[in-house]
Amino acid sequence: MLSQADTLSPRQLKSRRILLAGSAVIGSGASLAYLQDAWYSKYSSGSFHFFDDNAEWLQMDKAGHAYTCYQTGRLMIGAFKWAGYSRNKQLFIGGTFGLVYLTAIELMDGFSRGWGFSWGDLAADVAGCALVIGQEAAFKRQVVQLKFSYYPSGLAQYNPSLLGENSYTRILKDYNGQVYWLSFNPLWRKSDDKRAFPRWLCIRWDTGRME
Repeated sequence: MLSQADTLSPRQLKSRRILLAGSAVIGSGASLAYLQDAWYSKYSSGSFHFFDDNAEWLQMDKAGHAYTCYQTGRLMIGAFKWAGYSRNKQLFIGGTFGLVYLTAIELMDGFSRGWGFSWGDLAADVAGCALVIGQEAAFKRQVVQLKFSYYPSGLAQYNPSLLGENSYTRILKDYNGQVYWLSFNPLWRKSDDKRAFPRWLCIRWDTGRME
């Protein structure tokens, strides 16, 4: 059975790969610039150092790391497939893109006096990467998905420098209002025309909120 990429001309494949590379570079650069402004600008930089934050925030930040790595890997696997790359490249380049991206952020933490390189964060990144690649390799789909929602906790007004000064930074910083959950569709093995309910309708287990 031919994939969509097999029906594309070499010129179309080249165009898609150029578009993918350009989007990845621009998107990564823009997001890192945003993080620099929203997260690091209030702290001075110094020599590289480590920081153990595993006991903080009830590990909500670790859930955020795993989620970001998972979703970035899932997106990039699909993008590499769209661009006609081999399955190995889809998994091991597209799937690890999130891990590379978040490792860059962790290095930025390491040079910030307000933070530090966290091995716990890196472990969460690896877990998110393993979840997306492992399922794609075993099932060719994401049976268990990591999902996220946010509702303002109302606490940011008391410490905006820590929890965010506006709605954009609060989604990133206010762990009190974040919820992460594992989502599972029990009929994932069935074809689309035999599903008893929509693909997006899933059973979930959430982490709860910091309350």
